[in-house]
Amino acid sequence: MITSPPMTRRAAHRAAAAAVCAGLLLAAGCSSGDNSDSDKPKASPKPSATVDAKEAAAKRKVQEVYEGMRREQRKTYLKATIVGTDLRKYTYDKALGNIKQELFRMQQAGVVYKGEAKSTVKVLAVDLEADPQKAMVDECYDTSNWKPVLKKTGKDVSNDEQHRRYHVTGTVETVGKGNWMVTDYEPDRGRPC
Repeated sequence: MITSPPMTRRAAHRAAAAAVCAGLLLAAGCSSGDNSDSDKPKASPKPSATVDAKEAAAKRKVQEVYEGMRREQRKTYLKATIVGTDLRKYTYDKALGNIKQELFRMQQAGVVYKGEAKSTVKVLAVDLEADPQKAMVDECYDTSNWKPVLKKTGKDVSNDEQHRRYHVTGTVETVGKGNWMVTDYEPDRGRPC
């Protein structure tokens, strides 16, 4: 779990930038002589600009990877097999293991999924200083039109007592040479969205 969200780092950068700007203003106000533009100190770029750009790029990549995982997961559940999908491109560790276990249970029960699941993903935080780099994702997973059915008969075997729209907490980390991959996700079916 990420213990120090990047907001703290961003706030520190902004505070440092504010201090630098305040110092420049004081120096400019105390100087004597001509106040022409050539004598005024030039403002330096905000120290957080590079960090913010890297964080924004990482958040885009994390969202792309998480959405890719869901897209490929849906393909596997339509057929109850990982064969012919790019699931391994997006998942690793517990996330991949969880999907494989679910596929095994589906195969044993003769179940596939029909319809379409929808996903709304929000990247909550990224930690670019961790090794591996980590990100936390909050997802609203909508399974209203995504039902498990018996492969042979098409009979709906879904549990009507479960929420059809619920939160999922995802963990995305860099693996190998900096490739972002979904390493874990935890559905919270008791927390509707």
